[in-house]
Amino acid sequence: MAWRNPVNLRYTYHFVAVMAAVLMVAGCANVDSSTPNPRPQIVSISVSPTTASVQPSATQKFTAVVSGSSNTTVTWQVDGVAGGDSTHGTIDATGLYTAPAAAPTPATVTVTAIAQADTAKTAAAQVTIAAASSAVSVSLNTTAVSVKTGNSTALTATVQNDSQNKGVSWTLTGAGCSGATCGTLSTTTSASGTAITYTAPATVPTPATVAVTATSVADTTKIASATITVTATATGAVAVNLNATTVSVKTGNSTTFTATVQNDSQNKGVSWKLSGTGCSGATCGTLSTTTSASGTAITYTAPATVPTPATVTVTATSVADGTKSASASITITAAVTGGVSVSISPKRVGLTTGQKQTFAATVTGSTTTTVTWEVDTIPGGNSTVGTITAAGVYTPPGSAGAHTVGARSVADSTVSATASVAITDLAGMFTYHNDLSRAGVNAKEYALNTTNVKTGTFGKRFACAMDASAYAQPLWVANVSIGGVNHNVVIAATQHNTVYAFDADASPCQTLWSKSLMASGETWVTN
Repeated sequence: MAWRNPVNLRYTYHFVAVMAAVLMVAGCANVDSSTPNPRPQIVSISVSPTTASVQPSATQKFTAVVSGSSNTTVTWQVDGVAGGDSTHGTIDATGLYTAPAAAPTPATVTVTAIAQADTAKTAAAQVTIAAASSAVSVSLNTTAVSVKTGNSTALTATVQNDSQNKGVSWTLTGAGCSGATCGTLSTTTSASGTAITYTAPATVPTPATVAVTATSVADTTKIASATITVTATATGAVAVNLNATTVSVKTGNSTTFTATVQNDSQNKGVSWKLSGTGCSGATCGTLSTTTSASGTAITYTAPATVPTPATVTVTATSVADGTKSASASITITAAVTGGVSVSISPKRVGLTTGQKQTFAATVTGSTTTTVTWEVDTIPGGNSTVGTITAAGVYTPPGSAGAHTVGARSVADSTVSATASVAITDLAGMFTYHNDLSRAGVNAKEYALNTTNVKTGTFGKRFACAMDASAYAQPLWVANVSIGGVNHNVVIAATQHNTVYAFDADASPCQTLWSKSLMASGETWVTN
């Protein structure tokens, strides 16, 4: 790099060192090596997305891209109010919009980003606040199933708008039975989406039907029931039983089937096939396998279009006795185009080992706004890739590397959003240019590369005020406990002999502490 003003060479050199240090360790600064006579630049700004639908109190992340200037910061407004208000929603400095608790009138508001480099340049997005139903509802994975005496089937209840995830309570009733003579349940309570097991009694009750009921704990007036028909198991005879006899699946979506075979002494299992009067082959859908062992689930995926008629039959036939089979009726329904969508915030994160990160997911297009969290496609993650709680709190593993955090819609499991996480085990930058070689290399950088260090994905995140210029190399230390809380810390010293400790990750800037090293009677001098 050539400098045109040798008088200011010392200051320019140290300025680059300071900014390079922040770039290396925090990924938060752009280096501007302007010439004495820079050419005029035309500033432009864009916002994405340009339209969004958000439920009351939910969030939506907006991203502003400023080009034509090294100053890429923006200020945000909602309907012309800086930062928004409680009626129309608020937006923070990172572009995270939070909808009001109730939809305003009209229900559409305008989110605007203003370029600080040229406040005449703005970009806007339209946000519709769509009120969601708050009523609790309960649904079961099946409404009718046949189970042979002594055998079992799985039942799953899904509760919508169960904000505290209280789940359901389960009961069994029957006109011809009571207690264990109706069968047994593996548990009397379960969380939404968690399967329980029903086991039929040893003898068939009279009448042979049993009702299983799932009641919302949050609202006991909301229930869902399934009818279980208990049939006798012939001694020594092969019998096939399916976990469900009727099910509805949207185009392109999937469901699971499990066949249980009694008296299959060699465990030959079943063969599977699909049939339908209005379809053939893949137009009826697909199965993950054509054979399976007793009790092993397979996956059915609906076709891309609804057949006519819209009913498909899946049949499991015993391999040991081809005369014994069980079938289920599948009704194919059209998936709503542009229906469920998921967004995740933040989209990119850099962490140190031992540093946690909370992610937020926003689901639109469904009253079911819950998600399941994954790390590298593993539900909940594990000790190798890191773990994530139901609340979206990610804890990285003990080793460095890059991972992907995903949020998958419970309403539509085919829809998800992901965020990238880079984890470093760099303990800190303790000397000028990182080490005694003075090369300035950070060999433990896992987030920044030549593909993402560019306008739109890389730039200054925040600035911190100090009492004078800092010509000394800022230092960075990972996982420092201050006030009982771990922080990644930037240490900087100024011309006025003041030392500052800043949180390296907090935006806007958070000063953890500062200390003047001036002795009594001393003063600082200008250059």
